[in-house]
Amino acid sequence: MSGSIIKKQIERYYNFEVEVVDSANIVASSVKAYLQENNLLRTGPNPQYKFYISDYTDYFEKISKMFFEEKIHLEELNFWK
Repeated sequence: MSGSIIKKQIERYYNFEVEVVDSANIVASSVKAYLQENNLLRTGPNPQYKFYISDYTDYFEKISKMFFEEKIHLEELNFWK
């Protein structure tokens, strides 16, 4: 999926007169390059995903299903302690 969910909404709000910079693709490309350089990128069938979140809500789980089109396991992890 390219672009953020709200990017178009923000652009529309400002009548498409403001350029909204979406850093998601830049960050994803950098992470992929790092993983490749360090031989950490998993390839092949059936990748297993782990999702760590700082605050679990039922709503967040429902939204995550919408993006991945399947039930995913969310693990709450308090990053701030």
